[in-house]
Amino acid sequence: MSLSDRVRAFDESIDARLPRHPVLDACCFALSSAADHSLLWLAIGGARAARRRNPWIAVRFGAIMGTESAFTNGAVKALFRRVRPLEPDDRADGPLPFGMHRPLTSAFPSGHAAAAFAAAMVLSKGTRAGPMYFTLATLVA
Repeated sequence: MSLSDRVRAFDESIDARLPRHPVLDACCFALSSAADHSLLWLAIGGARAARRRNPWIAVRFGAIMGTESAFTNGAVKALFRRVRPLEPDDRADGPLPFGMHRPLTSAFPSGHAAAAFAAAMVLSKGTRAGPMYFTLATLVA
């Protein structure tokens, strides 16, 4: 059995042990949607800039997040080109639950996870709210 097959089998065994919970699923889908295109993080960065009355904080944060996105979703994903697997009951043309959109980029690395932790790193500087940002990043990832 190849390493890829072993990783997939491990992933499927973990997924099979996790029960589905409609409320938790809805919350996770909502959080994932909020993080699409880093909108969640840009809103938090914008609120922080507004609270400090310094628009350059938002400009700098937006530039950092744009750079992270270009690097992760462009250069790094091009190296791996991992195709997103379809679920057994998934139809490529069918709608996803909770209004989710089918991602167009490759599956690895996770753009949501990379953006979440990049944002948490930047937002946690100079504040005691760091654990909150990393908890939110973990939930998004």
